[in-house]
Amino acid sequence: MPQTHQAEAALHTYSRPTRLEKLRYALDQQEIGRRAEALAKKARLDKQAEELQTAITQKLTEERANLQAAKAMKDPEGKKRIAAIAEQQAALEAALEDLATQKAQAEALIDREDILEEATLVAKRNQLAKQAKILEDKIDSTLKGLKATV
Repeated sequence: MPQTHQAEAALHTYSRPTRLEKLRYALDQQEIGRRAEALAKKARLDKQAEELQTAITQKLTEERANLQAAKAMKDPEGKKRIAAIAEQQAALEAALEDLATQKAQAEALIDREDILEEATLVAKRNQLAKQAKILEDKIDSTLKGLKATV
C-alpha cells in the first residue's frame, strides 16, 4: 500500500512542460542557432581578412624590395619598373582598404542581426506571455464557473 502512495506522489510531482515552456525552449534554440551562424560567419570573414592581409603585406614587401633594387640600378628600364611597382602598391593598398571596409560592414551586419534577433525574441516572448495570461484567465474563469455550479 505505501508503494502505491509513493508512485502516486511521484506522478503528481512530475509536471510535463507546458506549451508556453515548449515554445520558449524552441525560441531559445532558434536564437542559439542564429547566434552560432553569425559567429561562424564572423570567424570565417576574420580568417579570410587575415589571410588576405598577410598576402597583401607580403606582396607589398616584395614590391618594395623590387623598387629598391630598381632604384639601385638607375637604368632607364628601372624607371618604368618603379612606376609599375608604385601602381601595383597603390592597387594593393586600395585592395587592403576595401577588405577592411568589407570586414567592418560584415561586423556591422552581424551586430544588426543580433539586435534584430533580440528584438524578435523579446516580441515573441511578450506575445507568449500575453497568450499565457489569456489562457490563465480562461482557466480561472472556467474554474470559478465550475465552483459556482458545484
